[in-house]
Amino acid sequence: MGDIDWGDAGGWAQAIGNFALWLIAVITLLRDRKRITALEREAAENREEQKRAQARLVSAWPDEWSAGRVAGRCLNASSEPIYRVVVRVFNEGARPAEPPTRAHRRTTSIPLMRPKEELPFVVADGGPAGQANAVAVDLAFVDAAGHMWWRQGDGTLFKQG
Repeated sequence: MGDIDWGDAGGWAQAIGNFALWLIAVITLLRDRKRITALEREAAENREEQKRAQARLVSAWPDEWSAGRVAGRCLNASSEPIYRVVVRVFNEGARPAEPPTRAHRRTTSIPLMRPKEELPFVVADGGPAGQANAVAVDLAFVDAAGHMWWRQGDGTLFKQG
């Protein structure tokens, strides 16, 4: 009853070999999982970068201020059209908390801007007259892929929704 059968050398060699193969497989899976996760992260960053590529090329700025109006330019320097552009004028130094909409005061709308197009805009009730740096503009628009964007007066770009 006290005799334990430890098997033979061949059985031990096979057991050790199976364990080593199992260990190598686990290590390989873990290493590949890290690599796949890194590749997926990089692909997601590339997709986000592609989404931002067109939006980066859209801007607006004020040109002239006079009593009750601001005139400026809106530029779509991208190779794709943009839609539902809303340009808002606000007092320099203010930080609007939300993107402009047509419901806001001191805005103007441009339904479509073709690729490489620069258009003038005029906003009534634009602010103080004769003060060259008294106003700033921000804009909201929809890119060719249907993504909504907000470029703030300081140039910061945010994807909406």
